[in-house]
Amino acid sequence: MNIDFSIDDHNILYGDDIPKYEQEIGRSSKLILFVSPEYLKSLACMYEMTEIFKNGNIKERVHPLVDLGSIPRNGDGLKQVKDF
Repeated sequence: MNIDFSIDDHNILYGDDIPKYEQEIGRSSKLILFVSPEYLKSLACMYEMTEIFKNGNIKERVHPLVDLGSIPRNGDGLKQVKDF
């Protein structure tokens, strides 16, 4: 269907310019984010998210798929997410 996509585990090689890759992600017209507790704890993923938010139009561009796993869906869980 001629849809360009990128998966960091496959598209970033040793020695690649990771900040440039994160900026490219941030400029994408459509994004599917697979959000998990590991994603929220990952410094690299938070840099990606920062680049995404810098480019605005979040509601139109970002389509999150969320699996909070062991994070409870209450005030304690919200605090955990904010702390990450």
